[in-house]
Amino acid sequence: MNWYEHFWAKEKWVKKSVEIEGKLYDRLKEIAANEIDASVNKIIDACINDLELDEKIVIYKREANDLDVGRSVMIRESMYKKLEDMREKYGVSVSKLVNIAIRDGLKKYDNRNMWFFATGDVAKWQKIAKKVRPRWQKFDKKLRP
Repeated sequence: MNWYEHFWAKEKWVKKSVEIEGKLYDRLKEIAANEIDASVNKIIDACINDLELDEKIVIYKREANDLDVGRSVMIRESMYKKLEDMREKYGVSVSKLVNIAIRDGLKKYDNRNMWFFATGDVAKWQKIAKKVRPRWQKFDKKLRP
C-alpha cells in the first residue's frame, strides 16, 4: 500500500447530533487516547465508512444500565449521505445506525489479532486474548469464544 492510499480525498465535514451509547463512546475515547492516532470523530467516520448492512438489520440487546448520550460528531458529508440513504431504506434512525457502525467497528478492532490462533502462534494469541477478551465480552456476551 502506498503512503497516499492511507488518506481520504478532501471533503466537507458536517456536524451532526446523534445519541451514542455511553460504553461505546467510552471505548472510542480510550482507543483515540491510547491506541490509534485518530480522533473519536475520525474513528466514528471510519466505522460508518465500513458499515455494510444486509437486507435484514439485527438490533442487538444492550445492557439495561447503559445510557445514550447526545453527542455532536463531525463526519464526512458522504458518510452522512450514506446514513441518510440507509435510514430511508431500512427505517432505522441515524443514531441507531451510528451505534451499529461503532459496535461493528469495535468488534472488528478488538478481534483484529485473532489470526495468530489460526496460524499456529498460540502463545502470541493467548497474550493478545488476555487484553482483548474482557473488552469483547463486555460488548457482546452472546458471542464469547
